[in-house]
Amino acid sequence: MASALTGQQDYKCIAEKYSKNNAIQIKLGQQFVSLLELGYGQKVLDMGCGTGELTAYTANQVGFENVFGVDPDPNREVTELKLLFKLRETSVLHNFVFHWLNTHEKEEYLNRAVKCLKPGGRLAIHSADDWPQPIAALLEMAVAVSAMKPAPYFVGRTAVDSMCKELGFKILTSETLFYEYKFASVESFLAWTCATFYIDESKFSSLVEKERLMKFSDKDGSVIGK
Repeated sequence: MASALTGQQDYKCIAEKYSKNNAIQIKLGQQFVSLLELGYGQKVLDMGCGTGELTAYTANQVGFENVFGVDPDPNREVTELKLLFKLRETSVLHNFVFHWLNTHEKEEYLNRAVKCLKPGGRLAIHSADDWPQPIAALLEMAVAVSAMKPAPYFVGRTAVDSMCKELGFKILTSETLFYEYKFASVESFLAWTCATFYIDESKFSSLVEKERLMKFSDKDGSVIGK
């Protein structure tokens, strides 16, 4: 995740905006967690927990004393994951974070995980391998005006499976999930995207091509991506 951050923005403000606009992330995260069939007493480390809503949802299933959520600050290096894995949790959640790591960071993360998880511990990765057209179009605009760094670093499900197998993980389940992203308006879509992808609004808001995004909106003004 460190590779996606610039260290030059007001991250507290971004977190507040993200928390106000991340209903879609929470919904998708809850669907992901439900697939794990967690039970009370299981230890869970939520890596890249963001503003903590999914961490709290998970805690309701396993007990608040059994969940620990962490998220890197702008200056934290991915190599510090070795400190976090010393917690020796039985399950590690990775919800919509893996695609933010570059190739080296992905390898570093998985190497730490296989060495530090308890025997029988699980690593659960929920990652995108592409974005719906509205999101892809907006990110393209942001990169073009240097309002964000080129990211994420997509890899497909088969490639992730292979990376894990090479390190000794046994794949318990591997699925492709299909989601619909829906936002009430172009403005709410912009707010969510800027907060989620750390887009520098000072460089971007006056330059965004809203007309280009309008082609993705429905008759009621909502923006839908699949």
